[in-house]
Parts: sequence; C-alpha cells; structure tokens
Amino acid sequence: MRYLRQAGGKAAARSALQEARAWFEQALGVLESARRHCHLGFGNLYRLTGKRQQAAEHLATAGAMDREMDMRFWLGPAEAERAEVRA
Repeated sequence: MRYLRQAGGKAAARSALQEARAWFEQALGVLESARRHCHLGFGNLYRLTGKRQQAAEHLATAGAMDREMDMRFWLGPAEAERAEVRA
C-alpha cells in the first residue's frame, strides 16, 4: 500500500498524471479489499462471541462490498457466514 502511494506521488511530481492516477487507484483497490476483509473478520469474531446483530451487520457490509467490487469468489463465503448467523 505504502509503495503504491509513493509511486503515485513520484509520478505526480514528474507530471506523469495518468501514471500517478493508476498508482493511486491501485492503492485504493488494496485499501478497499483490506476493509472488506476486516468486515468479514469482525463478522466472524462477533458470530463466535454470540453477538449476532453486530455479526450480521459486518457480514452484510462485507457482502455488499463483494457485490460492489464484483468479487463473486468472495461473495459465497460472506453469504454463508450471514446464513450461519441467521440460523
């Protein structure tokens, strides 16, 4: 993540604006993916500790992010966790 931001900053300093934009967009993609994984992790944590409402909220957020980012591979596990919370 840090490397991507630095590369974007260096490209911007050289006035390579398209390149800088590409680096910064990659950094944002990594950040969003990490954020999604954190929501899934919180959902699992809250499910294991019996906090069903909090688990459902975080798992729903992870699932929404999966759909938004068109990450169909990860959508299944998030939905499976949500189903387990509802059971």
